[in-house]
Amino acid sequence: MLLWNLDVDAAIRRVCDATPDTLTSEAWSTYVSPDRSYDPPCGSGGATGTH
Repeated sequence: MLLWNLDVDAAIRRVCDATPDTLTSEAWSTYVSPDRSYDPPCGSGGATGTH
């Protein structure tokens, strides 16, 4: 039997811990929008930031 963890906050923490600081302000400007304020999804410093 395979069990899946459906805790969204735990999944966000896991992704942010594995990819801290991946979305730089330069990447944000290129791939998200140069007109939107930089707001990285994991905050600064991985899962310890906001999401």
